[in-house]
Amino acid sequence: MFTKLKKKIAEEAAVSPRPGGAARIPRTISKESITSVGADSGDDFASDGSSSREDLCSQISRKNEQIRRLEAKLMASMRKFQEQNEEYQSNRAKMAEGFALALEKKDQEWKEKLADLEEEKKKLPDQLISTTKQNMSFFQKQEDLDELEGYQQQELAKIKHMLLQKEVMLLKMEEDLKLQREEAEATLVELRDSSHLSAKLSTDIQRLQEENTALTQQRSDLVAAQEGAEIKITELENRQTELQDFIQRLSLDLQKAQSATSSCEKRLNSVQADYDVLSLQHSQLKDKMTTEAEEKGVLIMHLQEKVRSLEKTLDGTYSGEEGIQSLIKEKNDLEVRLNETRQELLEGKALHKDNIFQLENRAENLNSKKKKKKKKKK
Repeated sequence: MFTKLKKKIAEEAAVSPRPGGAARIPRTISKESITSVGADSGDDFASDGSSSREDLCSQISRKNEQIRRLEAKLMASMRKFQEQNEEYQSNRAKMAEGFALALEKKDQEWKEKLADLEEEKKKLPDQLISTTKQNMSFFQKQEDLDELEGYQQQELAKIKHMLLQKEVMLLKMEEDLKLQREEAEATLVELRDSSHLSAKLSTDIQRLQEENTALTQQRSDLVAAQEGAEIKITELENRQTELQDFIQRLSLDLQKAQSATSSCEKRLNSVQADYDVLSLQHSQLKDKMTTEAEEKGVLIMHLQEKVRSLEKTLDGTYSGEEGIQSLIKEKNDLEVRLNETRQELLEGKALHKDNIFQLENRAENLNSKKKKKKKKKK
């Protein structure tokens, strides 16, 4: 989270010259020192130039020493801050996923604050470079004061003017540093709170780590299952679309079938009534045909016996031509009546068979319609 801030601090530490080398560039000069320098008049510098230079150098060295101490404190605070940040990051990395969301929100707030700090830090190097250049020029001029005494007042006036300008800049920089310190202190307070929170959650972290191992295995299994489920869901969605179309078609077919079923039920009731009537007629006709067949059979037997008796009578009793003619005529009449009776019997049997065949066909049709109706209802 604080990677950029650490990089900036490392770069500033690398750029800053160390004691014993070139003159250290002060980051800040106290308001009192600049005011005291600004309060000195040109006449004082003119009267005692070497004393003013020594005082100015001593003041600058004191301020540089103060700046070094402040920088050392700041670096110590930043190192402590970095160590606490690293400890916080290590603890935060071990936290369970349930606490990650809350800490992520806090992390986002810190990122926004650090972004603001980075924007301010981006402005500081340019100001420091400018101040460094001007201070280097100032020190160079101080080294040449013995040779440039004639131009001392002019140079000191320029330096005074430059210092007054730098005072405004340094005041602004001090305010910025103060704000940064306050933000750093607030950050440290929040980091302490986070440390306390991580101490409280240490027991939970250990338990969550154990659970995390099991959950990792479960997650791998769930990922594989999820991939299979996604494929299955895609197939099921396609199948669902097909089934919805099929259901719509079935709904239309069902509506048509229901209307057809209602009409078929009406027709079935009508046909059932006709079937009952025909069954009754069939039974009656069957009984009638049976009775008629029995009567015809008795009549045929009676006529056959009568023919045989007439033949015997013709052979033994009648001798005249008239008797023969009358017997022949009676015989012919009996044969005609016998043939007519046989023909009527055959016609009755054929009609009976046709009626039975029609009734059986209608019964089969009704049975097939009933079966189809039951299947549609199912």
